[in-house]
Amino acid sequence: MLERMNNTQMLKSTVKRTNPETLKAIQNVVAKINDLVQHIDEPEYLVDLMPPELIETYGTEELESAVRMVYRHSASDELSEKFTNLCHRLAARYFGCIGAEFFSQVKVRIRYRIDRQASTNMCRGDRDETVLEIPASSEAVMVERLIEEMLRWAVGRSCFECYVGESNRLYEEGAPMTVHSDTRKLSADEFIASYRQRPRELE
Repeated sequence: MLERMNNTQMLKSTVKRTNPETLKAIQNVVAKINDLVQHIDEPEYLVDLMPPELIETYGTEELESAVRMVYRHSASDELSEKFTNLCHRLAARYFGCIGAEFFSQVKVRIRYRIDRQASTNMCRGDRDETVLEIPASSEAVMVERLIEEMLRWAVGRSCFECYVGESNRLYEEGAPMTVHSDTRKLSADEFIASYRQRPRELE
C-alpha cells in the first residue's frame, strides 16, 4: 500500500512539472485514438491522426480516399509471405512435430486494418487453406502476436493452466513472446535474435 501511494505521489509530481500544452497534446491524441477505434471504418478518423503537414499538402478529401483504398485492398502480399515463412520456422522450432505439421499448412495474411482488440482470426481461405489473419503492426509486435496465436492453438482456449505451462516452456526456450521498449522497432528477425540473447533479469 505504501509503495502504491509513493508511486501515485511521484506520478502527480511529474504531471505538475509537465508543460500544460504537452499534457493537452497527449490528451488530444488519446481522444483521437478512442474516436478511431469506435469508428474504425470511417476514414476521416484515421486522417485526424495524420501529421498536419501531410493534411496541408494533400488535403483531407484525397487522404480519406487513399484510406478507403488501403482498407479495400488491405492485404500485404510481401508481409503475408514473410510471416507465413516465419510461422513455419517458429512451428518447427517451438511446437514439435505435430505443431510443425499443422502450421506447415497455415498461411498468414497480414492486413492493414484497424482492430479494436488487435485480434486475430483463423479461417478457411479461397483454396480451402487455413489462413491466420493478423492486423498490420510493427514487425516485432506481429511476431509477438503470431507466437501468441500459435500458443493458443497448441493448448486450446479453455485450459488456462495448460496455457500458463506452455507459455512458461516457450519462455524458457527463448521464444519471442514479449516486445520490450528497446526492441519494438526491430525487424522480425532482429527481434527474434535479440530476444534469445536477452538476459532473463531484464524480462
